Amino acid sequence: MAIKVDWGNDRKTVVHYDIKGKWSWLELEAGLQQSIIMTLDVIQTVSEIYDLTYSQPFPENSLEFWRNALRVMPDNRGHMVFIGTDKEVSRLLSILSRMYPAWSDRLHTVDTLHQAHKLLNYLESKNGIA
Repeated sequence: MAIKVDWGNDRKTVVHYDIKGKWSWLELEAGLQQSIIMTLDVIQTVSEIYDLTYSQPFPENSLEFWRNALRVMPDNRGHMVFIGTDKEVSRLLSILSRMYPAWSDRLHTVDTLHQAHKLLNYLESKNGIA
C-alpha cells in the first residue's frame, strides 16, 4: 500500500500520512477511515500531516474528494498540513479555504516534515490546539 497512517507523535495529537508513489483516492479514503478510528480513541484535538514528498500528483477529482473528506472529519480534528505539495495542491487548498471558511486557517503547506511539526507545535502553543 502506498499510504501508511500512524501517530505522528507520542502525545497522539498528530496523525501522519506517509504517501509514496502511485496511489488512488480509494487508498487515501481507507487511510482517512483509519485515522478517524484512531481519533475516536482520544479526546484531545488531533491534526494531520500529509507527507506528499515522494508521491505522485493528486489523481483527478481532488476537489470532490476533499470536499467529502472535510464533511466527515471528527469534531476534534485540528489542522491539516501538506508537505511537498505542487501548485495544484496549493490551488486546491485555496479553493477549499474559500468554500469552507471554518477550515481556512487550518489548511497549510510546508516543505519538510520538520517544518510540519514545527508549525503544529507553534499553533498548539499559540491556540492551545495542535
